Amino acid sequence: MAKFQCGDRLRYGNFDSGSSGCLVRFTSQLDRLLMLTAGHVVLPTFARQGDAITNDAGDVQIGRLYTWTTIDGDPTTDAALIWVDPDLIDPSLGALGVPTGASTAFVGQSIQTAAHPLQGSGQDPTIDNVAIDVPNVLVVGPGWPTAPAITYRYQITTSGHFTEGGDSGSIAVDAKLGVVGMVVGGGDDGSGGFSMITPISALLAGESW
Repeated sequence: MAKFQCGDRLRYGNFDSGSSGCLVRFTSQLDRLLMLTAGHVVLPTFARQGDAITNDAGDVQIGRLYTWTTIDGDPTTDAALIWVDPDLIDPSLGALGVPTGASTAFVGQSIQTAAHPLQGSGQDPTIDNVAIDVPNVLVVGPGWPTAPAITYRYQITTSGHFTEGGDSGSIAVDAKLGVVGMVVGGGDDGSGGFSMITPISALLAGESW
């Protein structure tokens, strides 16, 4: 059986699936291999620590919910960590390969995800902003009766909306596979839209961890 790759779709129960992110391990908990994804992908209102997370087909449990951030107030992060079985996970971002570490975003930088690799055609998405507040973002979670509108603080935004529905949780990397951040949504600014990415530095520094 092929291993679950970072960037593959995952799900909570029978709810709609979203994208997995990358693997992380904290120095204080070296025995735990964790998968990063967007919180609104795997957190119904009744979610509990230890709940099962499966692959898109729902027939393989890849791990269990470990912890997550909240979207109360004006958050910078909407993230969840899944405690995964190392024997079931391939750290590669699809055909792109294994991430090389964290990367600091800068304006004009070209970025890609496992589902949207760089084409080298001059049409690749680039970063427009590295720390912008994005207001009135509707956050849709699994089984949520309403989608709350929040302001995401200090986000990265791109030239053009290059991601698609269901891409939340996927990892954005630069041309050298340095991790820039995690896709959490997108919007329409009247000029082609934008994709929104939470910086990896904010994700790793989350107070919930």
